[in-house]
Amino acid sequence: MKIKILSFSAAAFIGIQSFAQPVFNLADAKKLAGEKKAVALLHKVVNEISIKGGQPLLMSEHFSQILNLSDATVHSNERSIPFSDRFFPIEELSAVTWVPEEKGYKKIKARDIEDYNAINEGLFYDDMKEKRIRFPSVTDESITDLSYTYKISDLHFAFPFYFRAQYAVPVILAEYQLVYPDNMNIRYKLFGDNNGIEFKEEKKGGKTILTWSLRNAKPEKDEDNAPNSSYFSPHVYFFIESYPNATDDAFLTRNTDDLYKHNFKFIKDLNKADAQPEMVKVVDSLRAGITDTTELVRRMYYWVQDHIKYIAFEDGLGGYYPRESNDVFAKRYGDCKDMAALLNFMLKRCGVKTYMSWVGTRDIPYKYEDLPLLGASNHMIVSWKNRGKWEFLDPTSTHLPVGIPSQGIQGKQAMASINPGQFEILPIPSAPSSKNRTVDTLRLELSAEGLIKGKGSWLLDGYLKMQFNYLYENTKGEAREEAIKSTLKRGNNKAKILNYSLSGLEDREKPLRIDYSFEISDYVTSIGDEMFLNLNFSRSLENSAIDTSTRKQAYWLPYNYCDSIVTSVVLPAGYELQRIPESFNYSNNSIHFKSEYSVSGQTVNYFSNLCSEDMEIDKSEFNDWNIGMQKLRAHYKTSLLLKKTGK
Repeated sequence: MKIKILSFSAAAFIGIQSFAQPVFNLADAKKLAGEKKAVALLHKVVNEISIKGGQPLLMSEHFSQILNLSDATVHSNERSIPFSDRFFPIEELSAVTWVPEEKGYKKIKARDIEDYNAINEGLFYDDMKEKRIRFPSVTDESITDLSYTYKISDLHFAFPFYFRAQYAVPVILAEYQLVYPDNMNIRYKLFGDNNGIEFKEEKKGGKTILTWSLRNAKPEKDEDNAPNSSYFSPHVYFFIESYPNATDDAFLTRNTDDLYKHNFKFIKDLNKADAQPEMVKVVDSLRAGITDTTELVRRMYYWVQDHIKYIAFEDGLGGYYPRESNDVFAKRYGDCKDMAALLNFMLKRCGVKTYMSWVGTRDIPYKYEDLPLLGASNHMIVSWKNRGKWEFLDPTSTHLPVGIPSQGIQGKQAMASINPGQFEILPIPSAPSSKNRTVDTLRLELSAEGLIKGKGSWLLDGYLKMQFNYLYENTKGEAREEAIKSTLKRGNNKAKILNYSLSGLEDREKPLRIDYSFEISDYVTSIGDEMFLNLNFSRSLENSAIDTSTRKQAYWLPYNYCDSIVTSVVLPAGYELQRIPESFNYSNNSIHFKSEYSVSGQTVNYFSNLCSEDMEIDKSEFNDWNIGMQKLRAHYKTSLLLKKTGK
């Protein structure tokens, strides 16, 4: 059997075509699919730009054909397409299933197509929606055939084209065409790994046609601790540099100046009304008697964190306009834009200079200079200068203290709105390891039978404390009790937590302290008159070696941190210490580790400190990283040697 993949070149520009019956080579398709249960025969987008009323108009036609190789290919039975009535409405849509028969295929039109809000109903109205299409009669060797067209009048909302699509299956042909008038100046940029992508440029009928294609593309492999696929998956964006008789440069996407002009539209009319009496009352009560600006910021910031529930209405595409802060204050919930706007509103009432700021989190790879489009941002925060140093306030990160950026924006950029005509691109630092510390102090007694009894005092700060706060908030009753005890277990799974107490849980400015007592059985190794005791009860990064034979992407950690352990163990009577491990020091560009032993009578003291200083381990650093992991694992295996004296 052969398959005919339709070629949508110049003919595609006039609208969605009615597809002919497919004919295909099943053996070739199965060979490319491998273990996958489907293969994309066609993944194509044709973007045609024209000038209407003095401004660009984009008609974006999308085509996909997926061959199903199993009755259970749920992926191809249902599809969801995002759209916005305001920003990128769907003009046309066609969905059919080609069902195999003895001679050819039978076409069955999909009629189960519904519109859904892309957010929880009953909350703030949002323009982001999706069409959900359920294809009928999806069986083995059937083909789901989908085409639709977006009408986009504001090209800041133009989508990127991802060659490997989002299907997680192989793609026989991925093709992207960009069509525009010859007298329009267009720039484009490819991101990710572009190996194997073919490009050609044509001139036809007063139009320029740019075509990129990738054939027989395998899906990208999911890997633990890898950056988001947008960092490596090949995709392309375009930018409008100029066009004849432009009536307004607001439609251009040349640079960060153009992007800021567009972004500012979303906030220029925000909060024109005075604060409502209830908000005034809260702000005035928080600022009463306070003259220090940092303390004012702290109080307002923590109030918004504590009293406004974060609800993620959208993921960077719909609802770019923050809601009025009076409404957010009254309803006590909002998304990142709403919470940032409310905090900014409250602080400005106190006379503090703060600035609404757009941010692209670590989930997306772009700098504003590289991508002056809306796709460069997916979050909003507040920026302010604290004694000449920029700091970044993210009200969605509950429990985050002033002075530390939220975890997801470390190392990224903020576009801060200074005034209608001025903005600044601000680098956001990563929190240093000294801000994210744990210190576990253990006081142990070892019995002659090998039972360890101990008391611990565990201090957690920064993101590590925040993680515990979220664990505490998101569990209740027995589930919370079990979760906390699980985090406190040391040595092995047989460790028994006898009791614990928490202090500093609600104080953002101080470390969390957990005092606990425990017993550990079956941990000490006894051979004849000898006992072996390993004092590395916690082993950070122990299983973090990278398999360089299969790893394709960089290895990412969520933050820098330091993990310290201070241990003292009283040895049992009748045993003497025969050997202690040597002190150990190791450093490379990513980690710093130090350990020291000392002895005082029957007490052995052990100190270890591990600092992870690199959040993004590139492939060029894998070898050094693995050397460090090898040395770390070797040290973690070292033990005290005790010998029975008979006394």
